[in-house]
Amino acid sequence: MRNIWAASRDVISFFWGGESGIWPGGPNDHIQSHERDPPSIGSTSRRGWTFADILLHSSIVSERGETRLFLVRHGETVWNQQRRIQGHLDSPLTDNGRRQAEAIAGHVRRLKPAVILSSDLGRCMETASIIGAALSMKVTPVRAFREKSGGIFEGYTWPEIEGRFPVEHKRYVASRSNYRQPGAESWEETKNRVFSGLDTAVRDHRGKRIVVVTHGGTLHALIRSVLGIPDGSPSRFEFRNGALHTIVHKDAEYLVETLGDMSHIEGESLGDVESK
Repeated sequence: MRNIWAASRDVISFFWGGESGIWPGGPNDHIQSHERDPPSIGSTSRRGWTFADILLHSSIVSERGETRLFLVRHGETVWNQQRRIQGHLDSPLTDNGRRQAEAIAGHVRRLKPAVILSSDLGRCMETASIIGAALSMKVTPVRAFREKSGGIFEGYTWPEIEGRFPVEHKRYVASRSNYRQPGAESWEETKNRVFSGLDTAVRDHRGKRIVVVTHGGTLHALIRSVLGIPDGSPSRFEFRNGALHTIVHKDAEYLVETLGDMSHIEGESLGDVESK
């Protein structure tokens, strides 16, 4: 298993800052000053970092050889609106979903990625193509970043699943982390597939910034694993359509830096997360 440092110092520094965070005198004062001190941008009296500070910090750490992965959930789809299980099936983006993709494109442009990778399913490729067009970059489809297969549940809402497949539905609800309905992937299979894709991306683009457009279930498996959340335990966070999540690969580890950044979408706040 991966040895994961779940409490990312950059998340703490952004939301906390000052003496309570990783600046001088805080509990992580042992960190070297170039990792610890906020860049000289914006107000020196603020409690947290400005967005410009985060961008500069991203430049600094990339120069140290860390590989940064910006994980984006695809824009809203018709089946998202209808609350249908998509899995390896597909449905097109809604107008709102395309607006979300355009918004994330403007956000990602400032991050200056070297490559855009995407699940090969249509809703991700449509989202990634909007991002790629805005950045004049090609999109590389990667099957490893597909959604978790939902098997016989795909294409149905949860009330429909309960009516059509009462036995399988009951077993799924009783043991979400272990039960695999006919035709579906297990969470363990999904996690192994996704990490295989990430490891390949890091190996091929080491030290660079990588955008990965993927799915809610895929992000669920990945982030829970990186944070060391046990199977069966609640996540306490969501993966919204169009949200940005950042992880860093350093010293053979994946570290979570940000979760649920919706600052690029009007009306949402940076790092917005909710309990599930």
